[in-house]
Amino acid sequence: MNKIYITSVSTISPQAPLTEEVLRRYVKPLEARRMSAGLKRALTTALTVLQEAGLERPDAIIGGTGQGQESDTMALLEALRIEGESASQPTHFMQSTHNTVCSQIAIRTKCHGYNCTYSHGGVSFEEALFDAMLQLRAGEAESVLVTANDEGDDYASVAMLLQTSPTVEPVCILEDVRLMHIQAGAEAVEDKGFSASALEIAEAAIRLGKEKRGGIELTNNFGSDSAITLLRTC
Repeated sequence: MNKIYITSVSTISPQAPLTEEVLRRYVKPLEARRMSAGLKRALTTALTVLQEAGLERPDAIIGGTGQGQESDTMALLEALRIEGESASQPTHFMQSTHNTVCSQIAIRTKCHGYNCTYSHGGVSFEEALFDAMLQLRAGEAESVLVTANDEGDDYASVAMLLQTSPTVEPVCILEDVRLMHIQAGAEAVEDKGFSASALEIAEAAIRLGKEKRGGIELTNNFGSDSAITLLRTC
């Protein structure tokens, strides 16, 4: 079975926000004017990991989102409420769907391969990682860009590049992702939240890359669903 390497990781959060200087490296000012804050963060993290890996485009793009592009969805609905259907801006509609991020990354990188977005609350990112793992182990792709993006006060944008043949020194290895459904009647578990879970996995990968030893098991519970992510050093 092929090893799956996490080649590069990038995160943006309230603790490490996106700066205008960094944004300008990847998005032109004129383009940025038409983008929501969430889309700017998503593009920046995705293009950062590709640049760090020296890769022009991935073979596949897979994303996870708990609530999608909330600001554009709300702007679209508010315009429809106040002005009616004829006055609604097409930009809000195009950027309001849950797969907006992955489609925009594909357009920017000219990636015509597998493209999928998962929206399953708090375990959305783990489902995207699981799909990426399957694509790589089946030989359908050699490099998969996996993203996690949500808005709100605890927003997070995470991007990881997974490869079977790393183009640069990898951060760590994705050992396994396990998704489980808890039977009805089981004891309730605490929901960690989508943003917290995605950031925790990303930060654990970065930590393993620095320490160069051991492994980490991360558990995330969301209602009746549970996910376990196993990382280990290269």
